[in-house]
Amino acid sequence: QHPSLIVPLNQSFPHIPSGPSKNATAGPHISSILNFDIPASAVNKTCAFWFFFPNETQIDPSSFVYSGEEEHLFRFFMLEEPAMANTSLGNAPYVKYRLAEKVLIPGDDQMVEAIDCPAGETMGILWEGVSDSYLSYTENYAPCPIGLFIDIG
Repeated sequence: QHPSLIVPLNQSFPHIPSGPSKNATAGPHISSILNFDIPASAVNKTCAFWFFFPNETQIDPSSFVYSGEEEHLFRFFMLEEPAMANTSLGNAPYVKYRLAEKVLIPGDDQMVEAIDCPAGETMGILWEGVSDSYLSYTENYAPCPIGLFIDIG
């Protein structure tokens, strides 16, 4: 399942909404909230967050921008509520808890975390870069997925 809404949060313009967007970005001065609509049929199921990051031979290289001198570390947080299209950094939902901290590198798909699905609800996930880690991508699921997705099982 792909995000139903992506909203960038820009630290340089904390009260100006930057969304909605087809791009998710995490870096030194920008982060993104990704909303996921969980169907009512997901009751008593597990929601596994997966980050798919194909290498440049698997996807059009213009689909993402990736940089940083450090270890390319990114954090994922569950928010108290989902974002709205007009969410900015100044009115963004509060963090409920940290899901995970992961090193993301091209060619490495990995599970971020698995939780009990909140059936019938919309979840907001905050994604941010650590230090100078930067990744911006156009959310896509065909032919080769890139980005944060949820597998309900």
